[in-house]
Amino acid sequence: MAKKIYLSPERRPAPHGPYFGQPGCYEHDMTTRIAELTVDALTRCGFAAKLAQPAATLRQRVAEAILWGADYYLPIHTNASSATLQEGTARGPEVLAYGSPEGVSWRACQMTYEALMEIYPGKTDRGVRSNTTFYEINSTPMLSVYPELAFHDNAADAAWLVENKSAIAEALAGQGCRVLINCAHSPEKAAKVCSDLRRKGFSADTLLFDITDEAEVHRTIGGMAIDILVNNARQDPYKRPAGMSDGTWFNHLLNVNLTGAYLCAQAVKEGMKRRRWGRILNVSSVQAHIGMEERLLPYAVSKAGMHALTRCLALELGEFGITVNTLAPGMVETENIHNRLSDEEIEQLHSGAEGDDGE
Repeated sequence: MAKKIYLSPERRPAPHGPYFGQPGCYEHDMTTRIAELTVDALTRCGFAAKLAQPAATLRQRVAEAILWGADYYLPIHTNASSATLQEGTARGPEVLAYGSPEGVSWRACQMTYEALMEIYPGKTDRGVRSNTTFYEINSTPMLSVYPELAFHDNAADAAWLVENKSAIAEALAGQGCRVLINCAHSPEKAAKVCSDLRRKGFSADTLLFDITDEAEVHRTIGGMAIDILVNNARQDPYKRPAGMSDGTWFNHLLNVNLTGAYLCAQAVKEGMKRRRWGRILNVSSVQAHIGMEERLLPYAVSKAGMHALTRCLALELGEFGITVNTLAPGMVETENIHNRLSDEEIEQLHSGAEGDDGE
């Protein structure tokens, strides 16, 4: 079941004066349009999104979100530093939070603020601040994040809001996932992936731990609130060290390709169960389903085990709203593929003349 996001833009047609320097443009119109674009973006990403009816009161909106079973409540507002017709000097996004700075709500608000600041052109340190007085914050049992996108009584902020509705919507839709990329080797490549994600407006960081070390796995991710786990670590079946015995090589492949996935799932599943939502994706290979040559036998066995792991976890976790699936791709052309195989060999694999290489 997709996570449910309830969006509640400013409901009053003209709670303040028009946006400074933008005649006829009011907070209700602008936040409603941004909310509509956010719904589109969330839907594209696989979320269920519901937009509050304009005439609904705050109490009606909160009640509707609760009845719908929303996981996340998102009011959308713009700010004003005064009620006069004079231009205000305050600028920039801020996000209103409840709870403690160590809590899940505060972290979600911080992620929202960071996502907005990725696209905001000015400098501000307004950040996240506590506010438990607003009805939509103190009366929502689900996670609630209350962004004040910018100050519409400031000319520069008002222009930014009007001209960047789609970018703001994408930031609001994309901020819900912080991507953590783990690698045991080549941290510079993981850092580059994170950098690419950040340029696209996502929050991303690298980890560096050994997934075959049970204590290290639990120490690193056991206390994290991880909602989505992708197990795609693999040992290249073509890189068997010279002199390594059959048994040692077989166990090494199982540890990296299968045991590591099991340990990571064990480390995060209890948190998913408490939150009653989670997604686990285990990346296998078509080699799990076909007979392979001798040197690829350990790899194929390890990938076949991923399917059993998926079925068992799905049986255990389904009642908690957690889905577990396996993806079994054929050959994926990567840098390693081109380093190891000629164009002719790659073409043979594409045509099915030989089995895939498990990349």
